[in-house]
Amino acid sequence: MLSPVLRHGFSTQLALCVIENSH
Repeated sequence: MLSPVLRHGFSTQLALCVIENSH
């Protein structure tokens, strides 16, 4: 299953969005 991979990818994208918005 790719659930762990997709979940990790989503978490990474979400973190990047939060970091960019924080600036």
